[in-house]
Amino acid sequence: MVSQKNIAETGFLLCALLLAQSITAAEEEMRWMGNGPTHRDCGLVVARIAEPNAFAAYSKLSGEWTTFAFPKDAKVTPLTADSLIAFVVENAELTQLVAVDQNGQWRTRQLDKPTGPADSPVNPILGREVAAVRIGNTIHAFSGITGQWDSVVSDTDVAVASDTAMVVLADRLAIFSARTGKWAESPKLADTK
Repeated sequence: MVSQKNIAETGFLLCALLLAQSITAAEEEMRWMGNGPTHRDCGLVVARIAEPNAFAAYSKLSGEWTTFAFPKDAKVTPLTADSLIAFVVENAELTQLVAVDQNGQWRTRQLDKPTGPADSPVNPILGREVAAVRIGNTIHAFSGITGQWDSVVSDTDVAVASDTAMVVLADRLAIFSARTGKWAESPKLADTK
């Protein structure tokens, strides 16, 4: 005969086992992540590797792994989208922005002047095929399709859609396209409606 105590103990053990499995899955997810709908069916994968603060990226389009090392003291968190991987970077002086394109290639953008830890975090906003990040009064955008970075000066916030980013300048609109990897500015806007 099964007692209430045995049922409770069995239930407790089952809960402990499930919790341990979910913690193990969460720890594994922190070691690597992909861009598939379930983060398991991936065209792009990024993984922490044994070298200090380094990552490896894989693309099924190239079938190869490539690596990149971030500054030693940086806290780095990858973010995945359909055709790119971007990175939140905290607590570091940065001289460049980094992203991975749809082919698994690491692409960098040199900054005019280094960021300091006070500028932290560098936190990209992602669409499916674009990433945009503000540093000071400059918006840097990245195309996962072309692997290109481009920048525009703006004091306003950036709006990101699946394959474009847009900012309103003083008298113009600027739109970044994932298809071209470039910002394009409109003609001067009318003063009135």
